[in-house]
Amino acid sequence: MLNGTSPHFIRCIKPNEFKLASKFSDDFITRQLRYTGMLETTRIRREGYSHRPFYSDFVRQYIALAWTDPSVDFDRRGCEVILKNAKIEG
Repeated sequence: MLNGTSPHFIRCIKPNEFKLASKFSDDFITRQLRYTGMLETTRIRREGYSHRPFYSDFVRQYIALAWTDPSVDFDRRGCEVILKNAKIEG
């Protein structure tokens, strides 16, 4: 039954213990990132073990970033359009 599903998780990082706007506690944020495993994931990906989705999966997930061209193709060109519109380089 679990294999038939595709769950996803959203990790929310609180900026401070009091949930105040524009107040960031570096220690508090770092503890949360360590607890969720995000720092370890970042380290692993920097070492070359990054996740490489199929072009069609990338377009499906990030098509909202292509707001100036919603008719992008589900291929490499579509990915390039999304990245260009999101101003992501490299």
